[in-house]
Amino acid sequence: MLTSTYALATFSVEQADVRKRLFDCKEHVQANFIGRLQIEQCDLTSAVDRLGQWHQRCQLRKLDRYLIPALRQATHQADALLDEIDSLSALGFRLLGNLRQRLSQAVDQSAAWLDQFCTTMLGYCTSQFERLDKEEGELFTLARQVFSREGWFAMVKQILLNDVTWQVRRAPRQGSIAGLSLVVPAQNAECADRPPVAPKIASQAPPTASFDPARSAALCG
Repeated sequence: MLTSTYALATFSVEQADVRKRLFDCKEHVQANFIGRLQIEQCDLTSAVDRLGQWHQRCQLRKLDRYLIPALRQATHQADALLDEIDSLSALGFRLLGNLRQRLSQAVDQSAAWLDQFCTTMLGYCTSQFERLDKEEGELFTLARQVFSREGWFAMVKQILLNDVTWQVRRAPRQGSIAGLSLVVPAQNAECADRPPVAPKIASQAPPTASFDPARSAALCG
């Protein structure tokens, strides 16, 4: 039970993040582009790039890397739903390609051209909100029904293992992972895997006795 709760909470946090980012993209288009008669080409390009970055971020979610592949392998009950989600993702990809093609071919921005361009951007946002709704409303519910405790445990184990591996690669010189210190001096980072070398000890001359005239006279007398 705890493993399923942890996994679904992890997926939900990611969903909240991408949903907020998509909402910001849509709000940006509505606030800055709708109703305008002229828009700088660089502003339109920036808006499309922002949508493209969002799409790329979705492909890197843990949901796409762990939950969906596990569901495909576990049951055919998920096939229809996963096909719908894939279809919405593919639609978004096609809309992005369409937007980029229009930008590359744009010569004069008529009011009709701008209106259609903005409508396509908003259409992308709408399709991806629908995708998120299906994932949160249907995919999570199906996962609860399909996976056993062992199935959730295996998934969480893989998520945690890959998270630690990613953090180690991200902070090879300095960082802290699960309470383990990973500090490696920058100047010696390339030698971190070599056996330790005994520290050099500076040689010291033996102490020299101070001259005592009275003692010398006694010895020579």
